[in-house]
Amino acid sequence: AASVAALLAGMVMTRVALYVAELFLIHVPTYLLVMRCGWADLKLIVGPRHRWSEATVHYFETAYGERRVKMVDAIIRRSSHCLNNFLMQTWLIPWLCPGAGVKLVAQQLVAAAVCFPLIALLRTNGWLGATFFVGSRVRDSKHGRMNKLNVKAIALITFPVSTLILHSFAQPTPNDLKFLMMLTAQPLLWGVALAELVGSFLGRLEFKVSGVGEVNRKTVEGCVACWLACFVAGWVVMSLHGFPLHRMHAQTPHGRATVLVVQATMATLAETFTFRSFDNVSIVFSSALTVSLFYRF
Repeated sequence: AASVAALLAGMVMTRVALYVAELFLIHVPTYLLVMRCGWADLKLIVGPRHRWSEATVHYFETAYGERRVKMVDAIIRRSSHCLNNFLMQTWLIPWLCPGAGVKLVAQQLVAAAVCFPLIALLRTNGWLGATFFVGSRVRDSKHGRMNKLNVKAIALITFPVSTLILHSFAQPTPNDLKFLMMLTAQPLLWGVALAELVGSFLGRLEFKVSGVGEVNRKTVEGCVACWLACFVAGWVVMSLHGFPLHRMHAQTPHGRATVLVVQATMATLAETFTFRSFDNVSIVFSSALTVSLFYRF
C-alpha cells in the first residue's frame, strides 16, 4: 500500500512538474519568438479573460495577423497536449501502475492536480493565475480560461472511464491492458493535435462547427490530418513487440488496417462533429469501445 501511494504521489508530482515546465519551455518562448508579442500584450493574453470581447481578439489579429495568432494558439495548446498525453497516458500510467484500479486512480489524480487549481484561479491575476492558464487560446476570447478549465475537468472522466470500458468490456489480461490503453490514447494524442496544427498552418477549406469560444471553425485539411494521424500512430502501437494482435484478429496487415480504419474513422467523426471543447470525451470513448469490440469479439 505504501509503495502504491508513493507511486501515485510521484505521478501527481510529475504531472505538476510537466505543467510548470510547459510555461517556460513552450508557452512563453512561443509568444515571444513566434508571435513576437510585446510584454503588455503577453500580460493581457495570460491574464483573466472575463472582460475580453470580440474587439480584443480583433486587436490581436490586426496587430499580429489572423494566421499567426491561429498558429500560435495551435502550437501552444497542442504541444502541451502531446507532451502530457504521450508521457502520462501512453507510457507512465499504463506501464508503471499495477492493476486496472491503480491505473484508474492515477488517471483521476493527475487530472485533478491540474483541474482543481484552475477552478480556484479562474479569475485570478498575477503570476500564479498566468502559470496555470497561460495556454488559453487567444481566439477563444473571454471563454479562453473557461475552455481550458472545461478540457481539464473533462479529463477527470475521459481516460478513467476509457480504462473502465477496456477493463470491463474487453476484459484483457493485465499485460494486454497496457497495450490497449496505449492504442486507445492515440486518436486523442496525435489525431486531435495534428487536426489543429495542420488546420492552423495549412487549412484553407473551412466550415463552421458548434462549440465554446468566439471562433468555431474547422478545416477539411485538419480532418484529413486527424484520420491519417490516428491510423499511423495506431499502426506504430500495434507494431510493438508483445501487442495482442491475435486477440484483435490483426495478425495480417489487412486485419491491422481494418481495426485502424474503424478506429480512425470513429475518432475523426467524433473530433469533427462533437460540440467543441467536449470532443475529447467522444474521441476517447469511441476509441475505447472500438478497441474493446475488436479485442473481445
